[in-house]
This record gives sequence, C-alpha cells and structure tokens, in this order.
Amino acid sequence: MSLKKYSLWLCPTTGSEPHHRLNSAISQFSSILGSPRFAPHLTLHSPVYAESGVDVLEQVRDYVEQLGQKLGDNVRANGIPIGIRDVTTGAHFYQCVLLHAPFSDILLKANAIAREKWNTAKDPKPFYPHVSLIYGDFDQDKKEKLAKQIRDSLPANIREDLSFTAKQVRVVSTAGPFEEWRDIGSVSIASGEITFIKHDH
Repeated sequence: MSLKKYSLWLCPTTGSEPHHRLNSAISQFSSILGSPRFAPHLTLHSPVYAESGVDVLEQVRDYVEQLGQKLGDNVRANGIPIGIRDVTTGAHFYQCVLLHAPFSDILLKANAIAREKWNTAKDPKPFYPHVSLIYGDFDQDKKEKLAKQIRDSLPANIREDLSFTAKQVRVVSTAGPFEEWRDIGSVSIASGEITFIKHDH
C-alpha cells in the first residue's frame, strides 16, 4: 500500500470567538477573490506519511502522549497556546496573507518533538508558525492592499481577540492540490481520544 501525505494542524475551538472571527475573515476574502476556502489553523508539522487515516491518527495519538510526557501536565490540561500578532504577507501560495504567530517555548518544543518522531529533524525548511488568511498568487502590491483590508476588518486588539489555545491536534490529508485536501480527524491533547471523520469515496 502506498503512503499518503498528511499535515498536523492546531485550530481554534469551533464556536469560540477566535474561530468565529478568523473563519469569517477567511470566508469573506476567499469569496471576494475566488481563492481557496479553508479552516483557520496553524500548521504544527508537515509532512506525515501513513498508509491510511486510521494509521495516521494512531501515530498522532502516540505523538500526543509524548507531548504530555515531555511538556507536562499544563499542556495536557490546557492545550497548546497560539499567540497571534499582526497581519503580514508571505512569499508562497499557501502563505499569501497571514497572521504572524511568534515562536513560543511550547510551540517550538511541540514542533521539535514532531520532527523527531517523524524523522524530519534535519529538514532544512524552518518552522514558521502562522495562521493563513488568504491562499493565492498575487503580486506584492496586491498582497499589501489585501493585508491592509484584512487588518481593517479585524478587531483592533488582534493579540487579545485572535490568540487561541488548541485543544486537539487535527489531521488533514494534504496530498495533491488544495481541492483534494480532506479533514481526517483529530486527537485530544487532554485525553488522547481519537475522532475519526469517515469520507465517502
């Protein structure tokens, strides 16, 4: 069986204020631009290769157990905090306009533990914590204008209103073009409980 590619996402809790505000911004601008629509998230680690959704979720449950052992009860009880800073632009399709989420000690360690587990510690691609708002290929002027529009549409106090704590590690199949991405499920950071999303083919 061939291996499939997955990514690990940290997302705000559905129904929370950060989720609502981020989801609204992504939805609004993807509609205006005709660009991809996606769930608000910070990519904790990618890629993870596994034979199936069930297999990858088992791997992630093992990873979450390591998080608890290495980062302690505070992370197990409360989750992984994501501090949002400001709207900025990036150089890639999947980092077109985004929210900068500076390194925190917990986030760096969680990424390092993932790199160690999935043997990507020597991957030269640096970990760049961010929450994307727009996917697309636009020139820099257009990106700057979009970043200003988004900044104006978000709360004045971005740090306070958009920062969030991820309570689970979400697993997304990210093989192929964006249209083929699929949410596979999640693993609770507190309990290690797996939620599996079955997709009809």
